Amino acid sequence: MAHVNLLPWRQRQRERRQRLFLAGLGISFLAAVALVALAGFFVGGMFEHQERRNRHLAARIAELDGQLAEIDALRRGRDDLLGRVRALRQLRRGRSATVRLFDELAQTLVPGVHYAELARRGQIVTAKGAAESNDRIAQLMRNLRDSEWFDAPSLKGIGRLGQRPDSAKGESAAAVYGEQAVIFELTFLATSPAGAGGG
Repeated sequence: MAHVNLLPWRQRQRERRQRLFLAGLGISFLAAVALVALAGFFVGGMFEHQERRNRHLAARIAELDGQLAEIDALRRGRDDLLGRVRALRQLRRGRSATVRLFDELAQTLVPGVHYAELARRGQIVTAKGAAESNDRIAQLMRNLRDSEWFDAPSLKGIGRLGQRPDSAKGESAAAVYGEQAVIFELTFLATSPAGAGGG
């Protein structure tokens, strides 16, 4: 049988396997580097995309903040305007209520009585005047009590004209009403009925 030397063939086979191993290792290394680079590129792209979104959101938030400030300014202007409208309505209601108050005072006035002075503080009205007699003052108080616009009449003082000789008004009342004339001071509440203030 012939003797064949397989040593160089095994040597070449080992070298070939070693080259294949090194080539595979190199290819694996290059693939790993490529994957890392690709992952870095992908992550960088995602990061850049997120940065763009963040910048866009920040710009939109700034724009909305500006619009909110504008809306707040408009709301403050509207509230100020509504306050003025309410004040004007109250003034108009108060003006018509004052006219109605004087009209009602004239309606409740009794013949033989006149007011020399009227003063109003809040709801309390103070009336000073002169009358022919005590009966006229009593009738005036009944009229005030029965009115829808007035309530709780209270006589604070009453006296003969002769007790106040310094009063020029008293002297003129004495000339008009005679010696039985009296001066008086009374208070009552001005309570306008519901819905009477006008709109």
